[in-house]
Amino acid sequence: MSEMNTNKIPGDSRPRHNIVLIGFMGTGKSSVAQYLHDTCHMEVADMDEIIAARENMSIPEIFSLKGETYFRTLETNLLRELQQKNNLIISCGGGAVLQEENIKIMKQNSYVILLTAQPDTIFERVGRDENRPVLNGRRSPEGIRELLEERRSYYEAAADITIETDKKNLSQIAVEIVQKLGQSRWLDTINPVIFIGNAKKFSDLMMTYRCAIREIRTKLEVLDDEFSSKYNRNPISFIKTRIKKPMSIYQKLLHLGYEFTEENIVGQLNDVAGVRVICPFIDDIYTVAHLLTQQDDLKVIRIKDYIKTPKPNGYRSYHMIVEIPVFFSKGKTPVRAEIQIRTIGMDFWASLEHQLRYKKNLDKIEGYETISDELQKCSRNITETDNHMQAIKDMIGDFYDI
Repeated sequence: MSEMNTNKIPGDSRPRHNIVLIGFMGTGKSSVAQYLHDTCHMEVADMDEIIAARENMSIPEIFSLKGETYFRTLETNLLRELQQKNNLIISCGGGAVLQEENIKIMKQNSYVILLTAQPDTIFERVGRDENRPVLNGRRSPEGIRELLEERRSYYEAAADITIETDKKNLSQIAVEIVQKLGQSRWLDTINPVIFIGNAKKFSDLMMTYRCAIREIRTKLEVLDDEFSSKYNRNPISFIKTRIKKPMSIYQKLLHLGYEFTEENIVGQLNDVAGVRVICPFIDDIYTVAHLLTQQDDLKVIRIKDYIKTPKPNGYRSYHMIVEIPVFFSKGKTPVRAEIQIRTIGMDFWASLEHQLRYKKNLDKIEGYETISDELQKCSRNITETDNHMQAIKDMIGDFYDI
């Protein structure tokens, strides 16, 4: 991957950290925003949805009961509020660019992308939607064409990049956006879309990690099938897999002090690909881990046993960093992945604890010590249950011998 771009907007000492999507209704702003969220792991702020939620009424109701001027004021105030934040994909209503003040606000901290579509395409997508008050009296391709012409100069004045969305799927639109942003010299080093200009290379690299996950999953499923057939039980309840999002990869490299390059992703990160193995009993964890280490094409890089030595917050799991060969048409590629093995109870606690802590900065809020103590207490209770279930299994007798 190419070196990160450090240039700022000409004439502006501040970098732009957000993406603003503008365009007429039906050009795909909300869908593209969600797709970019899934790809870049940036937060989405759909302005119409936020305004409707705050006013506790739909956009058509706001127009009807309080008027368009009232709505446009809400729109401007919200836009100003959102520009105080970073790493957002902001999806604007179709008329947000009609006020010059809004365009100035957008440019303060955002890269503005205009999505366009032909009138026939827009009519096909939203023309029959009665919840589009702007179309009242113009609910036809010709009426939409007239509205587009009225707004064209506003859209073009605001846009840094223009993307046509006709006859394109979300993936194609997103790739075009990231390619054009990557070609620009206006991106800042801490903008999470800096990987965008290397979308194809990044996609190819993620493909190798997906293949590594499939290799590991196959090994685990073969072991589970064998135990099911021979011993009439399964040491594995279920398997979860994941690939780190680009934003997570970027942030971890930044935290470690490395640039966002293909070489650093491969060389410095061991957990881009992750496999989580959920087992019924504690001894199943060690059985599965032992059997994996016996496979001659799987190399164990590091093991951390958080079951015998839990983390201070109460987290318990068995972690393995492994390297596995993935065979492609031009040879094999060694790929590293993280395998986490835990019981159902451990996974239950870890999942809920993550939801409670995620982006909440719990260590900075009042009462943190009490919350932390309660989470640790829950972990101890689940540990006690795991140990009791293991003892019951041992009382019944071993199901198998290894």
